[in-house]
Amino acid sequence: MVQHDYGKLTINVIRFLINYVVRFVFASITLYCSWMPLQDLTDWFSYHVIFCTIGLMPLTAEALMLFAGDELWSKQLSRTEKYGVHGVLATIGILCLIVGNLPGIYYIKPGFPLYTVHGITGLVSMVILTLSIFLGLSVNYSQEMKNFCSLKPVCYKLIHNVTGLTGYAVGIASLCYAYYTDWFILYNGDISRMTALIVTILASLWSVNKALVSLYGQIKSVIF
Repeated sequence: MVQHDYGKLTINVIRFLINYVVRFVFASITLYCSWMPLQDLTDWFSYHVIFCTIGLMPLTAEALMLFAGDELWSKQLSRTEKYGVHGVLATIGILCLIVGNLPGIYYIKPGFPLYTVHGITGLVSMVILTLSIFLGLSVNYSQEMKNFCSLKPVCYKLIHNVTGLTGYAVGIASLCYAYYTDWFILYNGDISRMTALIVTILASLWSVNKALVSLYGQIKSVIF
């Protein structure tokens, strides 16, 4: 029994350490992407890079990691409080994405986001994540929604989670493509961009691991 508890404690400690390594990676990527734009805030494109990176990395990622069972700070919150913090982080993150995309849409060149894979995936991510906010409200008010739709509460959670995870994944893909745009190539070397790509993918995969477990459980509840 003691050995079993010791093994469980060891796993929790390892996960706790990885969680904060991942947060350090997100902070580093945010600084890496924003450092050059911060040097010239007179350029509208600087705001695109800064706001989109902040909206995706620290905020949306933290909103997903919030429900991990091994999170010490979130364990102090009730489930209702977690939902509230999750909603606030996700909403602020999406607002940052919207603000960050405005320069690309209106100030640089009409239709600019549709000219590159980075732009297309970024725009799609913003739309999907915005939709996930409204779907999140349906989860919170699932009882009231019975007057309009007969879906079970777990179905609302499933749809919200699928939408949120999809939007986040597409957003991460957009960021990865950004590392190979002309702007990034101009200011950053090959090694730094490759390193940023690898750690972004690894950290992002870790940030959704608990959300994927939860999603699997919801799918089982809906099907069976």
